[in-house]
Amino acid sequence: LEELEKAALQQKIRTLPGMGEKSEVKILKAIKNYRQIQGRFQLDDGIEISTNLVNYLKSKIKINRIAAAGSVRRRRETVGDIDILITCKNSSKAIQTFVQHPDATQILASGDTKASIVLRRGLQADLRVLEDNSFGAALQYFTGSKAHNVALRERAKRMGYKINEYGLFKIQDGVKIAGAEEKEIYRLLELSFIPPEMREGRGEIEQADKQELPLLIEQKDIKGDLHMHTKATDGQNSIVEMATAGTKFGYDYIAITDHSQALAMARGL
Repeated sequence: LEELEKAALQQKIRTLPGMGEKSEVKILKAIKNYRQIQGRFQLDDGIEISTNLVNYLKSKIKINRIAAAGSVRRRRETVGDIDILITCKNSSKAIQTFVQHPDATQILASGDTKASIVLRRGLQADLRVLEDNSFGAALQYFTGSKAHNVALRERAKRMGYKINEYGLFKIQDGVKIAGAEEKEIYRLLELSFIPPEMREGRGEIEQADKQELPLLIEQKDIKGDLHMHTKATDGQNSIVEMATAGTKFGYDYIAITDHSQALAMARGL
């Protein structure tokens, strides 16, 4: 596979009988798709797929609350699967609707409150139907990461609590004291709310304990973009459209970096 990819990148495939530039592009795309199916998917794919699932469920059934959890919510660079959490009155209809998604190629599981499917692009998606009073706890639990959750459970235990996907409970008498709202879990554990992007078990709980969590970089902090292609080569928009979009985002600058003729398949300038 590596040799085939190398030959396509070096534009050697197009010289073979019956092959051409389009064949090279298709081969490279097929190799990329194959590798994605074999492992993890890029974050942008995960966001696109999870957003599609959320919108699909919203359009089909009446939902009280819904969110994508897991590595998509933590905004990891790659995504292994998709976790969707919902609360609704008719769990059986939610499960049935989910497994009937147009892109579902395989149903791995279909129970009373949980279902798993494999989508056409090879990514597994799981749906969990929850009670309203457990949604926040489940969102925290299924967002992860594992290292973050282990550290949070240890802290809860030291404080006389037990925490799981159903809520926060007193160890002494088993009374549930939180679960509906995720922020309430962190507040009762005497922590600043930890954004999902920071939950990787890298000292964020200790920082939250001291009220010393760093600030996340947000869209408004980005001042410009130094790598952009227009439709002059293999982009989809004109320079004017790109500049207009940059202004809309509040950018101070953009740099157009279209391909040169060294990359013939991209109609190099």
